[in-house]
Amino acid sequence: MKHLRLSPLRRWLAVATAPLIAFTCVPLVARADRDAPRPSRPVLKRTGPVAPSAPAAAPSRSRRLLFEENLGQHAGPVRYKMFGGSVFLTDRAEACMLVEAGREPLWRPTGKAAENPRWKTLPASRPVYRALRMQPVERETGRPVPPAASEGLTRSPIALSYCKGDRSQWRSRVPLYREVVYHQVYPGIGLVYYPKDERLTYDFRVAPGADPSAIRLHFEGADRLALDSEGNLQCLVGQQTVVMQKPTLYQEVAGERRIVPGRFALTGNDVAFEVGAYDRNLALVIDPVLPFYSTYFGGNQDEEAVGVAVGRIYNRNALTAGTVFSSQDTIPVFIAGTTHSTSFPVPVGSGPNANNPITVPDVDIFVARFEFRADGTVPTNIPDVGPARRFAPWDAFTNGGEPDFTYDDRGAERGLAAVVIYGGSGDDVCTGVSINASQNAVEDVGGVYWRPATGPVLVGYTTSTNFPTGRLGLGSGSATTFQSTFGGGFTDAFAMLLPFCLDLSANNITSTPTSPLAYSTYLGGSGNDLAWACTAQQGMGTGALRFALGGETDGNLPTGSASGSPFDSTYGGGDADGFLAHFDPTQNTSAAQRRYITYFGGNGYDTVTGISYFVTGPRIGVTGVTGSDPETSFIDSGSNPITSTVSGGTRNGSFDAFVAMFNGNTGPSREFSMYLGGTTTTGAWGFVPGGGLSAAVGGMSSTLPV
Repeated sequence: MKHLRLSPLRRWLAVATAPLIAFTCVPLVARADRDAPRPSRPVLKRTGPVAPSAPAAAPSRSRRLLFEENLGQHAGPVRYKMFGGSVFLTDRAEACMLVEAGREPLWRPTGKAAENPRWKTLPASRPVYRALRMQPVERETGRPVPPAASEGLTRSPIALSYCKGDRSQWRSRVPLYREVVYHQVYPGIGLVYYPKDERLTYDFRVAPGADPSAIRLHFEGADRLALDSEGNLQCLVGQQTVVMQKPTLYQEVAGERRIVPGRFALTGNDVAFEVGAYDRNLALVIDPVLPFYSTYFGGNQDEEAVGVAVGRIYNRNALTAGTVFSSQDTIPVFIAGTTHSTSFPVPVGSGPNANNPITVPDVDIFVARFEFRADGTVPTNIPDVGPARRFAPWDAFTNGGEPDFTYDDRGAERGLAAVVIYGGSGDDVCTGVSINASQNAVEDVGGVYWRPATGPVLVGYTTSTNFPTGRLGLGSGSATTFQSTFGGGFTDAFAMLLPFCLDLSANNITSTPTSPLAYSTYLGGSGNDLAWACTAQQGMGTGALRFALGGETDGNLPTGSASGSPFDSTYGGGDADGFLAHFDPTQNTSAAQRRYITYFGGNGYDTVTGISYFVTGPRIGVTGVTGSDPETSFIDSGSNPITSTVSGGTRNGSFDAFVAMFNGNTGPSREFSMYLGGTTTTGAWGFVPGGGLSAAVGGMSSTLPV
């Protein structure tokens, strides 16, 4: 059968993340055009003019576009950045807008490893930007205006944090605002940036008696400016045309909006405003619109959500530790994936292009926590949903037809409670997420309320040599982690256990331990190592924080076991071997944290792409893709294979899926292994245990016997 992505999941991801941070529906769905061959040179689309809104309509205040205050997570001149967008606001009220100028391919393996179908679910390239700067300048001299006092208005409850690179650069609870106001940019004239119709817009607000002819905007980085027949401003940047909607000018008179005639006036790369007759005893508003969206984590930046993890339902208003999981009313949902993080373009050298350098974004990890009501409280505008159907989000998720979910906005905004950006100075790609939905660890938050302490497990791969690693609030409290340094090659795998709050630098936890519960480690040798899947052990007490991951390596992985021997410590050959790793972050030494790491592969290309714990005993099931022949340390007829028309102990195609089960917290034993495939390529990447020792495996094949 063909490779299909679950459409309900795609719809839910697109809808659930839209509130946030202003997701458009594009970023979080797997895009079909990634399967098509890419041109050797990027084909850039021109931006069409923004359709003008009714001039007399009151400006809408979007809940989808926010501005994050710069607390040091961005370069010095930046005061605010569009949250999830590519627009920076500087201390001189300048808007620095990043315009896509091309594409740069991301790292991919070679040989058989490149045929892994999981690569089709990840971005294959990243945008390359040029900067378009809209700078308020002095009319007489053309110099940038002096720095202006600014402030953010209407703070959002969303908790944003950055955990990138060195810990000194981490930022906690970064403020998010709906508007940014610059005061006295010109005498008696302020500049306000805010959202309208999901686009970034700005107003010059001219006080009574002030002179609007003082306003002049210089566009640095534009190859040419032009006015179209509608009066819209066209900024040509490389092969792109950025169109700024013609301004609407108005005054408020007796509670009504009175339109004032006006238009752009263009001189070279400078723009002023021609203003018709108006009452100079009243304030005047000049209101153009910029065609830039806040599309965190998405838009045209190829962001990708790789999974959803649903945590244990808890009591949002718990005042004691014992009531966190009683009177349950809130469903925590964690969404994880990969985002392209833009940075402010720093001028380089001198000359006409000094302020217009090419900018390439980092690839980083994002995790967002949404919260839904689980206590029967539902919106009145969802038909056929009442207290008897308490899980309205999951009904809608299943049928894909209802975008108005039961968000829990107590401490959140349209369900979004927290977001973290995580990574180093290289590229960091999240490929899997899981959570212990039965955990019972709790924490006291500022002596005000209690909440769950543990969040999701994440895995992936990184090229960063400064990827944040360490341990917080676990075991003896030491920072000891299994592997704190980059192993070598181009990529290392990584594994993380994040706190419930997602903020690793949170300082408002007052229970013991008085820091978030968190763990992060590299997993890699001198070659290329990637993790594709993870699973969090379910349950409470001992083992509640254990997790396992699987992926692929081309050798020199730090195999071993806390006791006994790993199943296979010898690399099998070929382009890559699969691996299985089991960790317990509560242990106080790196050797003990590694319950075991084992190769699982043969003489061809092998990778583990699906993994899960079984309820019965310390068993872990894995599935994946293999091009290897049978052998005793891999698929072996003596390992109790399930033999039928679906391969069993014999590989049928050039690539088959495989299924295997391991038993033991340390020194694992293989209980069975088998091929699963038809006469053509077969791959599997989903593994879900059923009752007892049964399991369901999902993947792709066109010739699998059924």
